[in-house]
Amino acid sequence: MNVLAGLDIGTSSAKVLLVTIHGDVLASASCPVHVSAPQPGYLEESPDDWWTAVCTAFAAARAGAPKRRAAHAVGAGTGSGSVTVPMQGTIVKVLVAVGDVVEVGQAVCLLEAMKMENAVAAEKDGVIKEVRVNAGDSVGAGDVVAVIE
Repeated sequence: MNVLAGLDIGTSSAKVLLVTIHGDVLASASCPVHVSAPQPGYLEESPDDWWTAVCTAFAAARAGAPKRRAAHAVGAGTGSGSVTVPMQGTIVKVLVAVGDVVEVGQAVCLLEAMKMENAVAAEKDGVIKEVRVNAGDSVGAGDVVAVIE
């Protein structure tokens, strides 16, 4: 199935919409962006916060979209609580720590693969029990990066 993605980065959140080429909405999600006010009349946002919000919103939208049928499933912890990477790459940023509460679709880490950053998302609600990677680590397809209980 061909899917188009729309992205809106506003002053308060990043929003993602996934639609078919016929315009049928498959899923949508948003993630707030932190806005700070260092002094009266000034508002600031961090590009890192924008990127994290975009990755989290995309992961949440993908998790909420209908699943494609496949001969085998590659996912971030389907049922087991093990969050796995779908392909070989390098961990750019770890977004969770032991003890953090996570929800389905929440980005756990960012993976650089084929010169693109990909959010690796939780497919289960729970608490992070273990984080097995650090920024800069090389990983292979199927490697466990975190465990959710």
